[in-house]
Amino acid sequence: MLKSELDELIEESFEQAKKICVCEKCYKEKATPLIFPVLEQQKVILISESPYNFPPPEIIERRKFHWTKYFKQDLECFIYCELGPYLISPRSQGVPENIFDFISLIFYPLLKECETKEHGIRIFLDNVYWTHMAKKSLKNIKNKDSATRKCISSLCKEFEKVLPKARLMVAATGYFCTYYIGRSLSDILYQYQAEKVMRGSLLSVSDIIEIAKGATVRGKKRELLEMSVRALEKNKRCLVAFFPNPSPRNIPLLRCFFTRRDVSGDECSLLKILHMEIERIIHE
Repeated sequence: MLKSELDELIEESFEQAKKICVCEKCYKEKATPLIFPVLEQQKVILISESPYNFPPPEIIERRKFHWTKYFKQDLECFIYCELGPYLISPRSQGVPENIFDFISLIFYPLLKECETKEHGIRIFLDNVYWTHMAKKSLKNIKNKDSATRKCISSLCKEFEKVLPKARLMVAATGYFCTYYIGRSLSDILYQYQAEKVMRGSLLSVSDIIEIAKGATVRGKKRELLEMSVRALEKNKRCLVAFFPNPSPRNIPLLRCFFTRRDVSGDECSLLKILHMEIERIIHE
C-alpha cells in the first residue's frame, strides 16, 4: 500500500468520523474514536465491542484540543503499528488472545496470501468494514452499558450505508445481542447459533429479527430494540456469525468457546462454515 493510498483512506475515515461521532455529552470527550472508511466493495461487516486502550489514557489526558486534531495521526499509528502486524501469516485454528489475533483467525481465507503488512492492510480494509458498538475506548469507564447505549444510533446510521451490500456480518460483542436482539450472548451462541451450525449454516439477519421480535424488554430498551431492528431490515439475507468479545480479560471464556467441536472441530463447525462463506465472497 502506497503512503498516498493510506492517506486517502484515513481522510475518508476522518470524514466518516465527523458524521458519526456527534453525540452531546460523550462518555469520553477527548478520546479519538476508532472509525474506518466505508468502501463500495466491502461485503463483510465486523462489529467488535470498543477500541480498547485507543489511544492510551495517559496520552488522552495530556491533550488540549478536540479529538479531530489528532484523528489522522492516531489512526495511521493504529493501522501500521497495532493492526498491520496481525494481517500477515494468519492461522486457521486456535484461541484468539485479543481483537487483532481474532481478526487474523476469522479472516484467514482473506489474509492467507498476504506477504507484507501493507498488502494485508489493503486487503482487509478493501473487504471488511470494521466498526464498534462503542466508538471510543471503554477503558476506565465505570458504566459501560450507558456509554455503549450512546452509540446505538450511530451504528444504525452506519448500517444504512454498509448493510444493504453486505453478505456477512461478524459480531464479537455481547452488546450487539443485548441491544439489537434483546437476548444474552449465551442464548445466541449456545442455542440459536449452535442449532444452525449443526445444520451446516449460519444465522441470517432475518433469523435474528425474528428472535428480536420475541424478546421481552420494556421501556427505553424496547425503543432501542425497535430502532435496531428497523436498521437490520435493510438486508435480511445477510449472514451473521457471533463470537464472545476477544478481550484478554475473557481468555477463559474464549478458550472454552473456541475449543468446542462445533466451533473449531470437524467440517460442520462454525469456523469451517464461516471460512467457506468468506472464500465464496472473495471469489464472487
